[in-house]
Amino acid sequence: YVNDLRDGMGVYYTNSGVYVGQFKEDAKHGSGVFYYPNGEVFTGNFKNNMKHGQGKVVDANGEIVFDGKYVNNKKQIVKS
Repeated sequence: YVNDLRDGMGVYYTNSGVYVGQFKEDAKHGSGVFYYPNGEVFTGNFKNNMKHGQGKVVDANGEIVFDGKYVNNKKQIVKS
């Protein structure tokens, strides 16, 4: 904690899952892993509590659901 705000590496438990990773000024910020109750796991980058940058989602069976870029919590779909 810095000035009573989460800062650096940590673990955060919520009703929507568990986050293990970096914090900055009390927000998920930097690299981290988010474990959802349904067994899905997001591994990637966060910025101001949102998925932002490279990230991958794997379902409970270990199958890749998405592997790509996020901008402000939204998947960026590359069209060919």
